[in-house]
Amino acid sequence: MSDHYKSQQNKHNDSSKKVPPKEDRFVNPYNFVPLETVCYREWISEEGDSQTEKLTGYIECFIQLKTPIFIPNTSYDRAFTEDREDKPKSYDFFSYENLSGSQPISRKEKHSEPVIPGSEIRGVLRSVHEAAFNGCMSSVQENRQLSRRSVEQKKPGILRWNQEKNEWEIQPCERLMLNVTCEQEGHGQLMPRKDYYSLAEGLKIYVKSSKRRYKNRSYMNYVVEEYSLVEKKGDRWKIGYLHKGEPFGKKKHHESIFVESTEESCLPVSLEELQRLKKVLSKYNSEENRHLKEKFRPHRGYATYEKNFSRKIAEKKDVLVYYSISEQDTQIVAQYLSPSMLSQEVFLNDIEHLLKSNGGYQPCVDRNCVCKTCQLFGMVSKEKGNSLGSRLRIEDACVLDSLRQDDTALYYYPEIELPEMGEPKPGSAEFYVSRPLETEHINKSDHWTYDYVQLPDKKIEKDKLRTPLTASEIKIRGRKFYWHHEGWKSVIRKVYQYDSTSKSQSANAPEAEKGNKKMIQIIRPLRQKLRDSQQPLTFKFNVYFEQITQQELTNLLWTLDFEDPKCAHKIGRAKPLGLGSIQIQVDQVYQRRINKSNGEWELTPISREHCKLEVLSSSRQTMKRIATWKPLDFAQQVSYPQIDEANNGSKVNDAASHKWFTANRKAQGKFDKTLPTVEEELNTESKWLYKKRK
Repeated sequence: MSDHYKSQQNKHNDSSKKVPPKEDRFVNPYNFVPLETVCYREWISEEGDSQTEKLTGYIECFIQLKTPIFIPNTSYDRAFTEDREDKPKSYDFFSYENLSGSQPISRKEKHSEPVIPGSEIRGVLRSVHEAAFNGCMSSVQENRQLSRRSVEQKKPGILRWNQEKNEWEIQPCERLMLNVTCEQEGHGQLMPRKDYYSLAEGLKIYVKSSKRRYKNRSYMNYVVEEYSLVEKKGDRWKIGYLHKGEPFGKKKHHESIFVESTEESCLPVSLEELQRLKKVLSKYNSEENRHLKEKFRPHRGYATYEKNFSRKIAEKKDVLVYYSISEQDTQIVAQYLSPSMLSQEVFLNDIEHLLKSNGGYQPCVDRNCVCKTCQLFGMVSKEKGNSLGSRLRIEDACVLDSLRQDDTALYYYPEIELPEMGEPKPGSAEFYVSRPLETEHINKSDHWTYDYVQLPDKKIEKDKLRTPLTASEIKIRGRKFYWHHEGWKSVIRKVYQYDSTSKSQSANAPEAEKGNKKMIQIIRPLRQKLRDSQQPLTFKFNVYFEQITQQELTNLLWTLDFEDPKCAHKIGRAKPLGLGSIQIQVDQVYQRRINKSNGEWELTPISREHCKLEVLSSSRQTMKRIATWKPLDFAQQVSYPQIDEANNGSKVNDAASHKWFTANRKAQGKFDKTLPTVEEELNTESKWLYKKRK
């Protein structure tokens, strides 16, 4: 390691000692239970093990709510709002009643008897069982593509077919800034936007470059001082190509002209990179990117570029692209092609390869060779006749006592608008993947993805390159679970205020937040305690088991209640906001068998003392830590990553989570903070996460 790099690392380490105030700390809503070394699968014979006694019976269970919970009745998605495009979807709590066609106004004054579906309970139990007893990751979407927006500026180039070498390559270019905003000194010759939009992508254009960079700043490009659509000759005139970028609001004052570099050699490009660019374009053209609208025209997700790209590749014509450089088998190559300088990157290492390389935790597919969890809960295979039936049946959980129909507010909070929570973003490697281990060919890095590591100091020539990672060199953190906390109180308090004197509730109706309205939902959560008596709302259900071993029963009982009254499960929606905490209590366990003397079925109680786990594995210990319900020191600090609100100014969306991740990638993209482990959250202050200040 060079002295320069060491000095940069020391500077980084010194600055990290400046710990922010504790009140700036936040705890990410989720963390991970690590995987074990390998997912152990057993060969199962059709006859089974005749030497081991098998048990059949059921477990009586109760559920007590620790926080409000919400499970939607999906029979109607307009339970509290008008059936109009401009109104968000709204759901009532799950019940056996079909709400289709009910009137929103009248529904607010009614309620059905709530039910917690057995399928929901089953999903919760399966997730815990997989984590606690080293099962496969059955619910993971193996074919999900991992991607992330890169903060590193890509280089401009022309993707060109080399007839002699019979391969694609990149011709490096210089990017010039084309003024499309206003006639102002230093901006270059103006091309009116109506003219700009009328021109084709990749059009040859003759340009004269300015002598100084834009605003004379070293990190900016030169501007197009003059341009012409007809041929121009002269020392300063060059041939350029128009590259049409996406709309970017009022901040975007220039577009791009690519001029071939005479100083850089062409770089090879694999066919795999062309396929990856197609995936990037497909992501940009997906539905979630189409809601952005600009002053002049809506963002179309590079639809035209995508169509032209496929045609030009088929015809072996030039395509304008941006790219990054990597070192591959001692050769410098172009990778991660994109239509923009700052772009999404689709990674080669997908979830399927990562699970296989991290101990074989991909979902089970062969009924004759399955993990402990699939043996008990069953598995579904795409191959006909290869699925495995479950040996468990879980009832719906029903309220212990009948509910009064004349007082909806006794059992339910009024309907609330859920904040936008989005979906999981495993592309955030600093939260989902541990730092790659330092090896002979991988130096310690402060920035990594699912495909490569990159040293932070670009002043060293070799650090400009990305060092590729194999799937086996990437350590995924494990299985995601949510902390228990009481952040739900602030969500309800913001919208509704409870008048304890008049026993009435009044709505301070929130204004719909700006953003994608398709992400906003209105729900009516179930109270954790009856409003008047403050008695906990209790549900009852049974778990039926058939032909399972004593050890499987022991594992199942631990999965239900953790053998610890301080632990609880999470169920339903809005778990990151604190909703969904439930505690399952095992009441009685019965074995059902035939009395050989009279041939009748009989029930025999099974003592819980005979079903205790003597030794806790590290996975179960971590599972219990994150499932602990007792008040935690940081319970009030659980939230998604955020920018310090005191320094937000008045800009819309400045406090959004993605702003924190942007700020967390410091100079040259290195990570300032990574997600602490469960143990580090509880014990190691130096690893804590803090709000970022702008």
